[in-house]
Amino acid sequence: MDKDYLIQGALDEVARYAHDRNHILGFCAGVEHAYHCAEACRARGWKADYVTGDMAPGERDAKINAFKEGRTRILFNAMLLTTGFDAPHIDCIVMLRPTKSTGLYVQIIGRGLRKHPSKENTLILDFAGNVERHGPIDQIKVKKKAEKGEGVSVAPVKECPNCQALVHAGVRECPECGNLFPENEEARHGTEAADAVVVAALEKPRTYTVDRVEYERYAKIGKADSVKVTYWCGPSTFNEWLPIEDDRVYVKKHAVSWFWQRGCICPNHVEEALAMVRDNRIPSPDTITVALSGKYWRVQSVDMGRRRLDVASVADRDEVAF
Repeated sequence: MDKDYLIQGALDEVARYAHDRNHILGFCAGVEHAYHCAEACRARGWKADYVTGDMAPGERDAKINAFKEGRTRILFNAMLLTTGFDAPHIDCIVMLRPTKSTGLYVQIIGRGLRKHPSKENTLILDFAGNVERHGPIDQIKVKKKAEKGEGVSVAPVKECPNCQALVHAGVRECPECGNLFPENEEARHGTEAADAVVVAALEKPRTYTVDRVEYERYAKIGKADSVKVTYWCGPSTFNEWLPIEDDRVYVKKHAVSWFWQRGCICPNHVEEALAMVRDNRIPSPDTITVALSGKYWRVQSVDMGRRRLDVASVADRDEVAF
């Protein structure tokens, strides 16, 4: 990550988005990385410095005090200012290091969540994919004490560069578009801040115009088959799963309600549902409204409007999940 073109690219984004921020705290991947980030800022005429754990306490405290008092605008650190550091006036967090620790991720963002009269909000610039990896901080799932491992746990994800779908970090092929990920992705931070949601509660539902709807059989090992519904809305896609063949009434009721909303009776088998699509018997909505749930946007409501019968199709493939 300690590469000049990555640092300079990230600082270009900082200059663009954080030009009006007064107290910026940066998190780096190591001592040299923090030093080079501070040096690059100073070369741009910015008041910047860095601190690390191996500095003499007096030197480190002097630099931290300069940041707290406003004499230093940007302070970079390497594995240091995550806990026990109180500077409520921080109005921008710059993440230049990835972490697989959800607890550390929350602690990093937490440095900017204190209220202060000098700020209205905190800007999070994530260059390392941490928000996409761990999800919005207000939807982190905490493990029970009896469970092993870290105190928080969410499935790691990555974004497909071709279709922007969020997929499990371990997959080699995107299940949405078939894009192949490189076998050995070099660990580094990017040059553009991620366009990801940091606080889900602040994100309002979004409404999209539906261009077309695609249906397919979705099979998951150990589960009853269901129907996967994909709404194509310009460059974005959103999915729903209809548990038609699930024997549990409280699960299947979702599918029953879904079909009722479209003026249809819920079939008992997936193939019957796909036949209804082929016969143009399931109307499609004009728009859908989606809300953020965890890391993904879920369909919240639909506007059936014209009840279109000519924009739906059945996909040729059958999707199987393991």
